[in-house]
Amino acid sequence: MKTFFDSNLARSSRARFLIALVTATAATAAVASQAALATPPARIAPSSMDRVDPRVVKDSTEAQHGDTRVRVIAYGNDAEAALRRSGATGVKKLDLIAGASGLVRADAVNAVLDDSGVSYIASDAPVQLNGASTPALSPVALESELQNLYPEVDGATDAWSSGIDGTGVGIALIDSGVADLPDFKGRLTNVTFDTTIPKDGDAYGHGTFVAGVAGGRTSDARYIGVAPGARLFALDVERDGTVHTSDIITALTWVANNHTNLGIHVVNLSLSESTPSSYRTSALDVAVEAVWRAGVVVVVSAGNLGANQVNFAPANDPFVITVGSSDTNSTSSTTDDVQASWSSYGTTADGFSKPDMLAPGRGIISAVTAGTTLDRIAPAENHVEPGYLRMNGTSTSAPQVAGAVALLLAQRPGLTPDNVKWLLRKTARPVAGAAPALAITAALAFSGDVGTANDGLFASSGLPATLDPARAPSAATWGHTAAEYESIKAWAKAGDAWGKAGELWGPMLFNAAIANHNAAADWMLARQFDRAADFERLAAGNWSRLGSPEGAGIAWELAADAGMRKGDFALAATSFESAARAWTKAGGSDRASASWQRAADAWKRKPDPSRAALAQANVAATWNAAATWNAAATWNAAATWNAAATWNAAATWNAADIWG
Repeated sequence: MKTFFDSNLARSSRARFLIALVTATAATAAVASQAALATPPARIAPSSMDRVDPRVVKDSTEAQHGDTRVRVIAYGNDAEAALRRSGATGVKKLDLIAGASGLVRADAVNAVLDDSGVSYIASDAPVQLNGASTPALSPVALESELQNLYPEVDGATDAWSSGIDGTGVGIALIDSGVADLPDFKGRLTNVTFDTTIPKDGDAYGHGTFVAGVAGGRTSDARYIGVAPGARLFALDVERDGTVHTSDIITALTWVANNHTNLGIHVVNLSLSESTPSSYRTSALDVAVEAVWRAGVVVVVSAGNLGANQVNFAPANDPFVITVGSSDTNSTSSTTDDVQASWSSYGTTADGFSKPDMLAPGRGIISAVTAGTTLDRIAPAENHVEPGYLRMNGTSTSAPQVAGAVALLLAQRPGLTPDNVKWLLRKTARPVAGAAPALAITAALAFSGDVGTANDGLFASSGLPATLDPARAPSAATWGHTAAEYESIKAWAKAGDAWGKAGELWGPMLFNAAIANHNAAADWMLARQFDRAADFERLAAGNWSRLGSPEGAGIAWELAADAGMRKGDFALAATSFESAARAWTKAGGSDRASASWQRAADAWKRKPDPSRAALAQANVAATWNAAATWNAAATWNAAATWNAAATWNAAATWNAADIWG
C-alpha cells in the first residue's frame, strides 16, 4: 500500500492529510465521499453503530447508489442465512470464526444488522500478498553449489548434514498458488478449497517463489529451500489480482480441518491486510489463532513498510510468529547482519513488539515460472538465470522460518506451537537494535526443558474492543458522529467531534493520535487554521508518547503548514523545528534537514533574522551528516527491488519512500 503526504488543499475539495504511518484504523477511519449520492443508501441507525465496523459504515456511506455492493464478514449463530436473506451474493460460511462473508447491497446493511442471526458486521478487508522425501545433502556439495546465502546463515545446512530435512512434516502455503515445477517433484499438492477461485497454478508467481524458499530443491543442488524434504500444500487465494480477508479465512479453515490427516504442522502467510487494526478486533487474527490452537504453527511476514508499521493483520497478532527481514550484507558471516531498512517493526496498538524474529530478506533467489506477473515485472538484472529470480521482502523471510519449524518438528514431533515459538525465540541470535535472528543450529541442539510462549495472552474475539469501558464506547460514538458531519461537509462540527473522541481515547495513544489528526484535517477544511495546528500538535504528542518519532515528525509538519496558512510564521517556524528534531530522532537526516530549512524560511518571513540564522546553521550541519548516508545515491533497482510490499510490485520501486 503506497502512502503519501499532501498538504495542498487546492488539489481536492476533500483533501485530507494522509499520515504515512497509518492510512486507516478500525476504530476511527471514516472519510466521506466527495460526490453527492445519487440514490443514497439508508443511514445505519445510531443504536446499531456499536455492532458494525467503522470501515463498513464508511463503505456504505460512500456508496454512490444503494445497490452498490459492500464486502462484509458477519458474526452470529445464523450469519450465513442472514446474509442470504438480505440478498447478499458470494456468501461463504466461515466456520473458523463462527461467521460468514458476502457482498451486501449498501442499502441492505441495516437489514443484516437487524437480523437476529447477526451479532456484528466487520469489513472483509483487502489483503496484500507482502511438495517424496530426499536424502541428506552433502556439505561439500552445498559449499560448492548453493547460490543463496540464507540456508547457511539460518543454519539449515547443518540440519541437512545431520539428516534432518523436514521429511514427514507438511507446510501449508496460503498465497497465490504454486506452480508444479521439478523443484517440488513428488512433494507438492495444490489444494482445491474454494471452487470460486480460478485454478491457474500460479499466474502471479509470488506463491511459487515463497514455496521455493520454504522447501524447493533443484537436482543440481544450486537452489535449495530450508526444508527440502517437507511436503508442500498450496492454497491459492488470489482471484483476478485481488485477495480478501474471507479468502484467507476460508483457506485457514481448510488447514484446521485437514491438518491432522495430512500431517500439516505449519502454515505460512506472506501477506497482510491493507488497513491497520487491533488484533482484538480482527477477523483474520481470530482465524490464525484458531489454527494455532488446533496445533498448527502459524508463521507470517511482518510487512515491508519500515518503522512503526506493525498494525496490519495477521502480523499484529501476538500469538503467531511474525518474521521480519535481516540484511546479510552479502556475506555468510552473521556478525555484520542488520535489520533491513524497509522491514516493518515497532509496537502494535495493543502493546506487543513485532516482529518476533528476523531471517534474511535481501537478494533472495527462488523459482519463478516464465510468463507470470512476477516474471514480467521484474527488471532484467533480477533474472539470475532462466526460471530463477532475485527478490527482497519479508515475504521471502517468513518461509525460511516456516521451513525451520518443519526441521524442528521433524526432529521433535511432540512440540506444540507454543513450544516451537518459545524454542526459536530462546535460541535466536541477537541482532543489534532489532529482533533476534533465526538460528536453526542452536534450536536443534537445545537440550534443556522447552518452555511455552504466549502465556497470559487474551485471544482475539474479532469484536470491538472494550479496553477502557469508561472511554472507548463514548470515543467511538464521537468518531461516528464526526463521520456523519463529514458526510454533509459540516467540517467545523466534524472537527469538534473528532476532538472529543481524541480526548476520550486518552491513554489509548494510537486511537487518540488518529482522532486528533482527523480533527486537524477537518479544521483545515473549515479554514480555521489555528484549531488545525492545535490538534496536530496534540497528535504529535500522542505519537511521541507512543514511541513513534516518524508520526510526530509528520504531525509537526502539518501543524507548521497550518501556521503558514494562517500567516503565523512564528508558530510555523517552531513547529518545523519540532519536526526536524523528531526526524533526527527517527534517523531521517534528509527529512530533518528539509524541516530545518523550512523553519529558517519561516523565521525570515516573521522576520527574526537571529532565529533564522540558528535554524539555517542546523541545515548545514544536517546536510553534512546526510552526505555520509549514501543509500539513495547508490540505490539501484536490482539491489533493492521489493515486489512483496503491496501485491503490486510496480508500486514498490521507489526506495526513497523509506522517508516519505
